[in-house]
Formats: sequence, structure tokens, C-alpha cells
Amino acid sequence: MADYTNVIHNLRLEQYSIVYAAWLENVFTTRWWLLVGLVITMYTLWWILVDKARLKTLLLYGSLVAVSRVILDVVMAINLGRWVYAVSLFPIAPDIFVHDLTVTPLTFMMVYQYSNSWKQFWVANLIGSSLIFYGILPLFEYLGIFKGFPGWTLTSSFLVIFIAAGVMRAIMVLIENVEDKAKAKVKQASEQTSFIAKPAMKPDNNKE
Repeated sequence: MADYTNVIHNLRLEQYSIVYAAWLENVFTTRWWLLVGLVITMYTLWWILVDKARLKTLLLYGSLVAVSRVILDVVMAINLGRWVYAVSLFPIAPDIFVHDLTVTPLTFMMVYQYSNSWKQFWVANLIGSSLIFYGILPLFEYLGIFKGFPGWTLTSSFLVIFIAAGVMRAIMVLIENVEDKAKAKVKQASEQTSFIAKPAMKPDNNKE
């Protein structure tokens, strides 16, 4: 049986040397600064708009969506070669920081925050997914920051993330239901313990 370990290792080293060389050519260029500006703008707007009373919940949802986007990039970009980020903020491939850990999760945290029902969520999800895959990515492709190859379409990625965002919301609803039930049980147990531990009233012998 053939051992492909060394072959894969050498190819990955060669790939990184190419990625690093491409990054050196693009770092501090106008397109690179555009990515820096996008990241700063998105995190600033997110911090202004985010409901800080729900920060833990929103970060959990954003993390779940980010994992979905990372998986999409790993499978489609690295393994199947369906697209390439020609300009990266850091010398890594794919550029998960901008696309997977900034644009996508921050957008969908706002989608989740402003959706009080499933109907509102699907509308907001449609808007958020369209903004990313029919707004930002086509602009990046026009500017040469991103390049797609045959076997892939924007609509394919749109559908994957659109559905994944819905699945992640369903998981969040399930988690919140489990938490509510657990809190109710703890509260009930606490009340029962308090009732049992409450001392009986001492009889008043001075009463006639």
C-alpha cells in the first residue's frame, strides 16, 4: 500500500510557500488595506449594535455559524479547489479570519439578535446571506480579492450557509429550552429545600 504521508506533507509545504509569496506581494496594497478596513468597520459596528445583555448567547450562535463557514472553506477551497482568496489579511489559506471569523459570524449574530420569531429569522437570514454571497463576494471577485473556479457558484455557498444558519438557530432554541427546564428544576428544588429547612413556629405560652 502506497504511503502518501510524505507526498501530502511536501505538497502542503509547497502550497504554503506559494501562499506566503502571494501574501508578501499583496500586503499593504490597496486591496489588503480594504480588508483591514472591512474588519475594523464590521467589529466596530457590531460592538455598537450588539445587545450586550445577550452577549454570551449571541457569541455562541456566531461561533456555531463560524464553524459552518470554516467547514465550507476547508472542504470547498482547500480540498476541492473551488475558490481561492487571492488577497489575504494573514499568510494563511484560506483566509478564515476575514470571511469565516468576521464577515459571516458578525452578520449572523445581528440576524439572530433582531429575530424574535422563525418568520423574522428567515427574512433576516435571507438578507444576511444575500449581503455576503451576492454583495460582498461578487465585489471581492471584481476587485481580484477572491476568485471562483468551475464547479462552484455563489448560489451554492448561499444555500449552504442559509440552511446552516437555520440549523444553528434550531440548536440554540433547543439549548435555551434545556437551560430553562434545568433552571426551573433548580428553582423548584431550592424552594422545597427552603420549605423543609424553615423552623416551626415556637408556641407562645404567654397567650391566655
